[in-house]
Amino acid sequence: MQNQLASEQELQPRSNRSAMNRQISALFFALSVVALHSTDAISQDHPSRVRVAAISFEPTKLDLAGNCDRLESHFREAAKGGAKIAVAPEGILEGYIVNEILADEYKPAQMRDVAVELNSTTIQRFQRLARELQICLVFGFAEKIGEEVYNSAVFIDDVGKICGTYHKMQLHEGYDPEWWFNRLGRQSRAFETPYGKCGILICNDRWNPLLAKIPALDGAQFLIIPSFGSTSKAQDEAVLSRGVENNLPVIEANVGVSLIVSDNQIVAVDRHREGITYGEIKIPASRPKDTVNRDRMESEFLQWRKTEMPQRLAKTVANYDPRGPARDQDVARLESSRLKVTLGNNRSAEINGQQHRAGYNGIFAITSPDQPESPFVPAYSGWNLEHYFDASPRSAANIFFEPRYAAMKLKRPDDRTVELYQSATPVFQVESWTRFRAADPYYLDFSYRCKPHRNDYAGDFLGVFWASYMNGPIDKSIYFLDGESSLTQPIWRQLCTQQHNRDSTVKQNQDTTELKFEVGDTLFSSISPMTYSAPFFYGRFRNMVLIYVFRENQNLRFAHSPSGGGRNSTGNDTNPAWDFQLIIPNPQKGQEYQLEGRLIYKPWKGRADVLAEVSRYLQDAKKSDGQ
Repeated sequence: MQNQLASEQELQPRSNRSAMNRQISALFFALSVVALHSTDAISQDHPSRVRVAAISFEPTKLDLAGNCDRLESHFREAAKGGAKIAVAPEGILEGYIVNEILADEYKPAQMRDVAVELNSTTIQRFQRLARELQICLVFGFAEKIGEEVYNSAVFIDDVGKICGTYHKMQLHEGYDPEWWFNRLGRQSRAFETPYGKCGILICNDRWNPLLAKIPALDGAQFLIIPSFGSTSKAQDEAVLSRGVENNLPVIEANVGVSLIVSDNQIVAVDRHREGITYGEIKIPASRPKDTVNRDRMESEFLQWRKTEMPQRLAKTVANYDPRGPARDQDVARLESSRLKVTLGNNRSAEINGQQHRAGYNGIFAITSPDQPESPFVPAYSGWNLEHYFDASPRSAANIFFEPRYAAMKLKRPDDRTVELYQSATPVFQVESWTRFRAADPYYLDFSYRCKPHRNDYAGDFLGVFWASYMNGPIDKSIYFLDGESSLTQPIWRQLCTQQHNRDSTVKQNQDTTELKFEVGDTLFSSISPMTYSAPFFYGRFRNMVLIYVFRENQNLRFAHSPSGGGRNSTGNDTNPAWDFQLIIPNPQKGQEYQLEGRLIYKPWKGRADVLAEVSRYLQDAKKSDGQ
């Protein structure tokens, strides 16, 4: 693939590569008999030696018509050169635009303009060309199937028949389930051609021995690799290795390098950006399928892919920095009769003339006719989805603050609602939907749903943590009802922790879940001796009050830091953080969990008014639940 951000083989962690190599080495001995038998007498159905051509040229991005014309010209030249099979690179029709989409240089919708269906006039054009030239044609393209697009390659025989297609199964950039424009393939199978059974890999697939072994076990007699990526010596070695491991010839057409392997050696290689490389391959005898080992290896690969693709996605996200400058679709504004709220995803933005930093999501600013200044630090945010955690020790920032770093999309279901969607995060693998809805007169309703895609969290729990960075309130405290009191007989508690990570987290009085952390150096691992009874707390900002109230949830916890929001604007004090958490004991993979609440931002009228607002919300919640 073009414009790669790191060496492809480096993106396959050593531990994963070692594990994979151990998996396949155990099968190699058992399969060696199959490999040795490939030197038996050649099948009479197919010629044993075939002249082939590997084409290289750099396509123009989004120029489907122009690229088709250039490809036809190269195929005609290959036919004149005597080739019986001509192979062109990955994404040669549309220009391979996935990286540009990920970097926001192109819109995903532009893929629809250049992706083509298998029965389209574009593919039919090359079927006619193959029949006219009496040559087999292979090339990569963006294949549209329904509303989704796959990175595909097609093999057209010398009478214009489509012998087979293949969808790329391993992506250099990782994988996000939201990427309808870059779907992953699910299966690799060999297919019949006029020259024996063929297996296809595409670009990054070539680094993985399993993806060559699977079609070999399915009876492939030669391999074809359309690529648009690394032109290094290491890629040459990888292509050669895939041939040697399976005792099969290989034809690779890459932009900037063309490689032909036969008899377990490189018989032709060129490093031109545009041109044709010719060579002859020796097709081995047909070999029987080994469906048992084929299916076993494919299953092992798919299992490995589940963890590998999110890890690669994290690196892609970090390199492309989805937290960079905000676009129109990354920030939204909601209004009620008394509030104006600015919300956004992880990207940086200028809000009301002040810079909001990348990496903070949720409520960027909230203002009222009664108080024009936002209570949240302008560079940060309120109700920021901050951490996923389990019992593991604190790790690198991109893992400890994973929701901040992972890509997040902003959606507008309606005029009064904003949704922040985050696909399964790279490490904790939590998929989430956060909704904010403005309601009259001064309410912002909140709902959070998440779906873990793992079931092996350390300590057998998953924690979700939200932070609100407060903008220099005179009183840094949060207030709530003591665990032994109630809404009708309140006893107020004040929490203003003395230092960060000290007695920080307050549990509900019925919360019996004891979390054991390997290292206790976080807000969520430091438990206060206080407990609360009703699911709310409040804090003061200027002439206003912020009330955080939630539906009853025994696993809801509050947290406080006196300095989590950094220095105040004058530099002579610290900004507190008013936080909350959801603890999910024994999380089940694929099951949804949720938390709902409301932020109330209004002029301060006293504690009786706070209790009235909280009681009203909780009563309405019970009514909506039919209680």
